[in-house]
Amino acid sequence: MYLMVDLRAAFVSIPRSIQWMSCRRSHGDLFLKDKEWMDLLKWKTGWKDKTVIVQGFGNVGSFAAKYVHEAGAKVIGIKEFDVSLVNKDGIDINDLFEYTEEKKTIKGYPKAQESKEDLLVAETDILMPCATQKVITTDNAKDIKAKLILEGANGPTTPSGEKILLDKGVLLVPDLYCNAGGVTVSYFEYLKNINHVSYGKMNSKSTSELIIELMNSINESLHECPDSQLPNICPNKKLKRIQQCTTEADIVDSALQTVMESAARGIKEMAHKFELCNDLRRAAYVWSSFKIFQAMESSGISQQ
Repeated sequence: MYLMVDLRAAFVSIPRSIQWMSCRRSHGDLFLKDKEWMDLLKWKTGWKDKTVIVQGFGNVGSFAAKYVHEAGAKVIGIKEFDVSLVNKDGIDINDLFEYTEEKKTIKGYPKAQESKEDLLVAETDILMPCATQKVITTDNAKDIKAKLILEGANGPTTPSGEKILLDKGVLLVPDLYCNAGGVTVSYFEYLKNINHVSYGKMNSKSTSELIIELMNSINESLHECPDSQLPNICPNKKLKRIQQCTTEADIVDSALQTVMESAARGIKEMAHKFELCNDLRRAAYVWSSFKIFQAMESSGISQQ
C-alpha cells in the first residue's frame, strides 16, 4: 500500500527543486520593465544598477536575491534574524550561496561586513522583505528610504504602515501578487494530479519539431531562388530556448510567467480604471474580485 502511495506521489507531484526554480524569479521584474510604473518613480526601466536590500535568505529571499543579482541589480545588504551583511559595492549572491551551503548560515561571510544598522530603513532603491510578517509598521515606515518595495513574505507590511508608504509615493508590490509563484505552481501540481499526465508529454516534441521544420522550410525556399548565395537561417537564442523548452521545469516556468504577466496587466488596468495611483494592493484586490465575478457570470451562476 505504501509503495503504491509513493509511486503515485512520484508520478503526480512536481519536484520541489522545480518549484523553487520556478518561484525564484522576482515577479516585481514585470513592474520594473514597465515604463509607466518606472516613470512614476522617475527611474529607468530594468534592474541594472539599482541597489537592493533583502530581508531573509531562506527559500524566498535567497532565490529572489539570486535573480535580481543576475538581472543586473546590486544587492548591497542582506538582513537575517541573527546577522546583517552589507557591501556597498554589491554582494556576489552566487558566491554567498556556496558559502551558505557549506556553513548553513550567512554569518561570517568574508566578502561583506556585518552591520548593526537596521537594514529595513537603510539607503537603497529597492527593499525586499522576504522573511516574516509585520516588519514594516507605523514605527519604521516613515524612515524607509526605498522607493520600491517587493513583498516576498506574507503580510510584511501592516495597513497603517502601508498608508504612510503610499503617502510618501512608494510603489509597493503586494504579497498576494509578488509571492504568488509558489501557490500558482501548487495549482499546476493539482492540475497534473487530476489529469495524470506530465507537463509537455502531449505537445513538447511536436512544438520542437515544428520550429525545426519551420527553419528548414525557410532555408529551402531561400536556396531555391535563382543565383542565391544566402547563408542558412539559424534560430536566435530566444527561439532556441522555445525549441528546447521540453523539460518539466521549463514548461512550469513558462506557464508561471504567463499567469504572472496576465495578473500584472490586470493590476495595472484596475489602477488606471479606478485612479488608484500607486495603491497596487487595492488594484490587485479589485482585479481578483473582477475575475471571480467573470468566472461566476460565464458559468451562469451569478445574480444580475
